[in-house]
Amino acid sequence: MSRLYDYKPYGDEPQKGGGSGMLLPVLLLVIVLLLALILYKVATRSPDETPATLRRTTTERTTAGDGTGADGSGGLTSGEPTTTEDPNRIEILDDEPEPTRLGEFLQRWPADPAIETLHDSRALIDSLAGRPDGSTSLQGVTVILDPGHGGIDGGTVYPSSPPHTHVEKDIVLDLARRTRAYLEARGAEVVMTRDSDEWFSIYHRAAQAGQLILDRTRAALAGTPKTTTWLDDMDRYMAHIRSLNQDRGGGAIIGGAGTQRQARELYDLQRQYPEVIFISLHINSYTDPAVGGLQVYYLTNETYFNYEAVTVGGPDPNMKPVYQNYDGDARYNLAMAVVNTLSIDVPETKTVGGPEPLINDRGFVVLKCMGLNTVLVEVGYMTNPDDRARLADPAYLDRLAAALGRSVYQYYCQ
Repeated sequence: MSRLYDYKPYGDEPQKGGGSGMLLPVLLLVIVLLLALILYKVATRSPDETPATLRRTTTERTTAGDGTGADGSGGLTSGEPTTTEDPNRIEILDDEPEPTRLGEFLQRWPADPAIETLHDSRALIDSLAGRPDGSTSLQGVTVILDPGHGGIDGGTVYPSSPPHTHVEKDIVLDLARRTRAYLEARGAEVVMTRDSDEWFSIYHRAAQAGQLILDRTRAALAGTPKTTTWLDDMDRYMAHIRSLNQDRGGGAIIGGAGTQRQARELYDLQRQYPEVIFISLHINSYTDPAVGGLQVYYLTNETYFNYEAVTVGGPDPNMKPVYQNYDGDARYNLAMAVVNTLSIDVPETKTVGGPEPLINDRGFVVLKCMGLNTVLVEVGYMTNPDDRARLADPAYLDRLAAALGRSVYQYYCQ
């Protein structure tokens, strides 16, 4: 048969006599034999010999949600979707935002979780209730303490011109370390967003909280058949945010107005960890030195939606839907535990001269860019001479730290 492929229908010289009459029958014979060979091979082919171009493999669905990457412009997907899906993948709900309501121009993400339950804390939370105050009272609880500012960012200072005798970044770090000691003495695990004079952006701090939950979920899934492509993608998002380390424009999937689909998924996973809370520590300032005392900020779903509406100001085709699955009751209860405990244990923190001690109207990144229950605590005013003097006193910081720690105990155990 190989000679057929060497056959030349026309030679170098014209054929003489009747040679040309045989050309057409020979060509037809070659074609018939080739067709017969092809049909035979197809009929006898085994399933394993399927051409590579026709094969389909089982992969997890693309987990980048709306197809955006870490910078919101593309990339970081986990593979092309196929006709079959991995039955062990992490289930992610690929739903659509709610329609806008009458008189509103922003969309909302549905309040239903976008990710399957991977962590169930109900037994732990139930076991915390009623525990006596002691060395194991907060066992199972994790507190992320976030001392604000650091490094090149001193925060609020006094006096305003150097040399400064009072610097917010130093005072809140000292306070956080003292609070950590109190909490650890009662069995809690404490994670610090910074434990030195180092600057991390607000988005970096939110990403730290995201990474903590991703790591815990991965550890919990170890040894199970669950595939972790979604977690791998989220790891890369958090690493990208930390590498940017920027307060403005550095939030990637957790930056900007509204909520990216991937961020919504992350927040819904974090919401499965009510035993983990985030407390951000700061010192206030105001134009009127008579204003002093405590302020505690928290954020709930409706407040966040209204804040974004005011921020955006009008219809925007590029605006992402707004996240609406914060545990508003738990956030309020945590904020109230801080206000009530500090007001009783450290009465000097009583708010004087102006604002209320409890505020639910600010879109701070450390409040809106995570699904954990979180509060931001302004422990006093640097501009108030009484507050300023107290915050420079180590004994006073010990009292503040004990009250902050006790507020965590009150929140979980009382």
